[in-house]
Amino acid sequence: MTDVTETYPWGDLVWHSANPSNFKAASMFIHSGARCGKHCHDNANEMLIVSAGSVTLEIEDQDPVELQSGDSRLIPTGTPHEIVNHPNAPARVTLIFDDPNRTYIPLEDTPAH
Repeated sequence: MTDVTETYPWGDLVWHSANPSNFKAASMFIHSGARCGKHCHDNANEMLIVSAGSVTLEIEDQDPVELQSGDSRLIPTGTPHEIVNHPNAPARVTLIFDDPNRTYIPLEDTPAH
């Protein structure tokens, strides 16, 4: 299998082939100052690891968290969240889902992934 790239107004999402196939991984490249859109995944936990740059992770009913390169957070199944990049530089985030068939549920009118 080869990687698959999806392009959105906020940046690119590159899905990586995984073996074993009991999880799904992607690299998210976010433009300076972009937001990925508030959403949730109702069937998968999401591990978010900042690979380059810095972002703000907004999780519903929690204070926003500033994450730098090397920081990570676990987003539990069904938790509404959004990743916001800072305006000074692009960012790269690694996403790992514990279900290869993870769902994406948009929660507002913003570009999806």
